[in-house]
Amino acid sequence: MLTFNNALAHKSEPGTQTLVDTITDPNGRLNAKYEPSYTLYCSAVLITPNTWLTAKHCAGNEKKTGYIGAVYPGQSGISTPFGMMDISTYIPDPAEDIAIIKGTDRDKTTAYKYYITGFDTAIYEYDLKDLEELVGQTIYSYGYPGDKGGFKQYKSVGIITAINPRTWELSTSMPAVGGQSGSGVYLNNGHLLGILYGNESRAGWSIKTAKIHPIDYRLKTWIEKYKVKKS
Repeated sequence: MLTFNNALAHKSEPGTQTLVDTITDPNGRLNAKYEPSYTLYCSAVLITPNTWLTAKHCAGNEKKTGYIGAVYPGQSGISTPFGMMDISTYIPDPAEDIAIIKGTDRDKTTAYKYYITGFDTAIYEYDLKDLEELVGQTIYSYGYPGDKGGFKQYKSVGIITAINPRTWELSTSMPAVGGQSGSGVYLNNGHLLGILYGNESRAGWSIKTAKIHPIDYRLKTWIEKYKVKKS
């Protein structure tokens, strides 16, 4: 169990989840359902058209090449309006529950090539002081909560409630269940903050809430090293 200094904790109410129209919401196509196998799915966030981030526990601790599932940006139920890309490279971070997944142009469907082009998500780094100042700030995330059924994309909103000063992991009031692992978490200004990797129970609350690995200098350097330039 993580414990927190009272100075780094913030009282809050449970956050919210709303269904996303992935056609009209510009963020819809920048977030995907990632299926590493036919029996498991997670969420993922776009970095470039050939590069996504997800949670490491979705596909394991070893680097892989070959077929490692597929991403379906903006999937909503059985609809995949922006196509799909097979994943042919999987690179897990050696320390945190984060992984890079990549495909090539030949791994993409025609719709993916048409709609998922020209994007390049800016990668920001956060140090401990930055994160301490973010406690109490609103965050949001797009992902695929398993308790909703139908593989629909939902936007989850909450605030940062606490930071672990040793690991820098963030606790939040944002709802999170299985299937959302790997979701990108954003600040209100649209900057990518980190990756949703798990959840925790809160006393007196009926929901579980998201835990986040923020992107620090080391993770930023690692992402920049392995990402494929935008196409």
